[in-house]
Amino acid sequence: FALWQASIADSLISIFFNNKWSDTILLVQILSFGIGFTVASSLWAPALRIKSKYKTQAFYSLLSLLFFISLIVPSSYFGGNEGLALSVTIYLIISGPLLLFYSFRYYDISFSELFHPILKYFSLSIMIFGTCYFFTHQFNLNDMIKLLINGVMSPVIYFGILFLVDKDFNAFLKEIKIIKK
Repeated sequence: FALWQASIADSLISIFFNNKWSDTILLVQILSFGIGFTVASSLWAPALRIKSKYKTQAFYSLLSLLFFISLIVPSSYFGGNEGLALSVTIYLIISGPLLLFYSFRYYDISFSELFHPILKYFSLSIMIFGTCYFFTHQFNLNDMIKLLINGVMSPVIYFGILFLVDKDFNAFLKEIKIIKK
């Protein structure tokens, strides 16, 4: 949903807010890109706590903090708000999967088992939401049409493809009883 948020940010802000907010569109889009990696990797800390690896969790948190500061200080100084947003997104894209990988090494989970779903859904998202976003901007459509295509049609296509070809997604739908077994 992070890429969906990025694809509808400009239309939503343009339609519902006045022009003084238009400078925030790029910032929202940049930050939205990294949010998906945060969600995907949010289990790194609980994975360590379950194994009572509190010192390891503190150490990883400290390393993560140092990496974050080393990215945001120079990028915000030289790049302003856009540099800061970009460095936060880069931090999320790099640190999230790394923290997840190092936290899950205490379990019997391989690298491919851990990252295959993340990459699969991210790739599909970028293809669908990115393509719809590109075409709505390439043809210079008005904001309401952009919002309908990027906000409604893109998710319908995304979930339609998942429903038709992704057995993991179908198993999930069966488990939560949205479709019958």
